[in-house]
Order: sequence, then C-alpha cells, then structure tokens
Amino acid sequence: MTCGRVIMMKSALLALSLTASSFALTFSASAETPAATAAPAPVDPVRLKLAEQTVAKLIPPGTYQKIMEDTMAGGMIDQMMGIDAATMAGMAGVEADSEAAEAAKGKTMAEIMAEMDPNFKERMDIMAKVIFSEMGPLMSAIEPTVREALAKIYARKYSAQELADMNSFFATPSGAAFAGNFMATFTDKEMMDASMGMMPKIVEAMPAIMKKVEAATAHLPPPPKSDSELAIEAADTEFTDALDAEETGEDPYAEETGDEPWYAEGAWTETERKKVKALEAKYDAADSKMEVASANFEALVELSSTASDAYYAARQTAIDAARKRMLAEGWTPPPAPSETTEDSASAEVAE
Repeated sequence: MTCGRVIMMKSALLALSLTASSFALTFSASAETPAATAAPAPVDPVRLKLAEQTVAKLIPPGTYQKIMEDTMAGGMIDQMMGIDAATMAGMAGVEADSEAAEAAKGKTMAEIMAEMDPNFKERMDIMAKVIFSEMGPLMSAIEPTVREALAKIYARKYSAQELADMNSFFATPSGAAFAGNFMATFTDKEMMDASMGMMPKIVEAMPAIMKKVEAATAHLPPPPKSDSELAIEAADTEFTDALDAEETGEDPYAEETGDEPWYAEGAWTETERKKVKALEAKYDAADSKMEVASANFEALVELSSTASDAYYAARQTAIDAARKRMLAEGWTPPPAPSETTEDSASAEVAE
C-alpha cells in the first residue's frame, strides 16, 4: 500500500471515528459542566431531588441506545464519507501541497476510497455496524453516571422554584415533547450538517493557530522526553555508531563466539535492555515491511514473467496461423530486385 493510500485510509477511519463519537461529544457539551478549577459546592437535597426529576425527563433510560440506532438508520456514515477528501486529509495531518492532498482535490472520501478499494463501501458499512452496535450498550451503561452528574449541576445552577417550573412544563404535552427530543436534537441532520460545515474552516485555520502556539511558547524549553523516547534515541545513536565501525572494519571482538556471559541479557542493566528492546522493535518493524516489499516484488516479477510468456506465445501463434493461411492462399516470395545499369557499372568499377 502506497503512502497516499495509507494517508487516505487514515482519513477514512478518522471520518468514521468522528461520526461514532460526535453525539457523545455533543452530549458532553450540553451538560454545561462548571469550571473544574474549584471543588463543587455542596448540593441542596431538595433542589437535587427536583433536578433528578428534570434530568430524568431530558435523558430517559435508553436515550443513548436509541440515538445510536437513529444515527445508523439516518445514514450519517454516508454523510461523513461525502465530505471533501482534501478536508479530511488535512485533519489527518496531510500537508496541503503534498501529492496525496493534490490527488484528493475535487473528490469525496467515498470516491477516493472506492478507487483504492472496490470493497470499501461494504467494508466501511460492516465496520460502522460493529462500532455503533458496540457503542450503544456502552453509552447506555454510562447514562446513569451522566444523569447523576447533570442532576447535581442543575441543582447548583437553578433554584428550587426554577427546577419546579421546568418539571411542571415537562409534565405538559408540549414540555414532554421537548424533553423527549432534547438529546436527539444534537444528532439531527441539520445539526450535524452545521457541525461538519465547520471542519473546512477549522482545518484552514489550524496551521495559523499552531504557529501562534509555537510563538507563545517559544520562551519555554522543549518538553522533557519520556524514558522510552530517550531509549530509542540512544539505541539509534549506538546503532549508527556500530554501523560506522563495521564499515571501517574495526571489530576488536571478531574472535568472540557469542557464548561469552556478557552476551546474555541477564548481564545487562535495565537501561541497556530497554535500549536493545527499543531497537529490536524498530528492527522487527522494518524487517516486516521488508518482507512485505519483497513479497510484492516477487509477485511483480512472477506477473511480469507470466505476461511475457503469454505475449510471446500469442505472437508465435499469430505468426504460425498467418503463415499457414497465406501459404494456403498461394503466397510466393517476391522476385529478387534486378540490378540497374548504374549498379552493374558500379560493380564493374569495384572489380
């Protein structure tokens, strides 16, 4: 798979994951959570009881499961795959002037992926069905926690009279209709269209935003690297040094057999083992890629050989058939061209 194919597949999976999680993010935003910098204030038991009634109307049991089912039935996946491919590629980290971005211009994600994989639509439908079917029960299990948190928030944010007024309204037919559709509204097609319409603007603005972040943090030292990052860097350095020594032929331990005790991992320090394991992981990954590339090359060679054999066999068959046909029709070789007077004179002078 080429780099461009990998990038666009990454973009497609990003589109799917955005779809699967969009409603959950919307619900989180609708909860109106207070600032996390201060500890929550105590909750009045009377107001909490009223708030629990309010939230029960807004998020009745099974709300998340139903929304997941409605999302699947509403074709939201197809809607996401109809987004401009260049936009999704940008969100996946593709440079705007890269070859992959240029190839994506003017095409939707569905069109790009269909060109790469004729079975992509069926594959994506299956993936979406599995993801949404698994997320439905998961989100339903989270519902009680969401209701509990939202009830406490409402108990602090609204007075007992305000909560009682809400509950009275929700008890009416109009209020019940509003409350029953409150959460589902955030995944309605118009709302999702509005959300998706912001993506190109966000992608377009992100490079400038990141430059401002870099400028604002320029006075700070680089963030400290993790132990694994340091181990990988050290392993890379040692590996490069070892290659340099090998190229110059400097190997003072060439006579060792490998059975010496210092070859055993138990003789190494923990830091040394981490370095070796980090390098081993990189080596295994590179070796796996090399095996795939080698297999692909061998397949191409075999395909070329088969095509060559087929070509020459077909060519010879055509020649044999033409020979047989033309001889049967009485074909004879044309007479040899006669020498002209000038040619004869030239021949005599040559003699």
